[in-house]
Amino acid sequence: MQKKCPPDLDQCEVTSNDIKLETGQNDAHQVMPVRFIDDQTGEETDPILIMKLRKNQQLDFKLIARKGTAQTHAKWSPVATCIMRAEPIVDLDQEKIGQLNAEEKQELVNSCPRRVFSFNGLSQAVEIEDIMKCNLCNECVKYTSEKKLDKAIRIDEAAGKKYFYTVESTGALPPAQILLKAIRELKQKLSMLQ
Repeated sequence: MQKKCPPDLDQCEVTSNDIKLETGQNDAHQVMPVRFIDDQTGEETDPILIMKLRKNQQLDFKLIARKGTAQTHAKWSPVATCIMRAEPIVDLDQEKIGQLNAEEKQELVNSCPRRVFSFNGLSQAVEIEDIMKCNLCNECVKYTSEKKLDKAIRIDEAAGKKYFYTVESTGALPPAQILLKAIRELKQKLSMLQ
């Protein structure tokens, strides 16, 4: 890749469109330039800015593209984070929780860092707002134990061992495609093992 900022310009940009492919002995493995299409408008977006050159500056370097797997190096992984967690079970003993006053019930709701519970001011009751937010931290259980209300809240994992996976992509591939490719790879490995 070579680019020089002309003397008549104060500044010029080096973008992904400036990358030119060298034809080698094996043209079958040529990589085509990437054009980025906006998902919403369907129009081609601006190329990726690599750097800016000032007047009379010049850039000359060679780019080598390699394809690999995350097993070789993490830089080839399309996944930023992957979380597996069990389905939570949260049971409230309203009779025991009813022994708390309104202020203590609000403190119980606030003791949960994930905001699983809510306090209903009309019925003066603690309710489960979103059970899927629970990460089994037991902070609410500790709070009720301090108030001498043992087993007022029971937190456990579902007996059927139902798990939830969260896949966060780096942007190289959409999460759904990552999951499908991972399942295909797992099937292939299991068939080889069989």
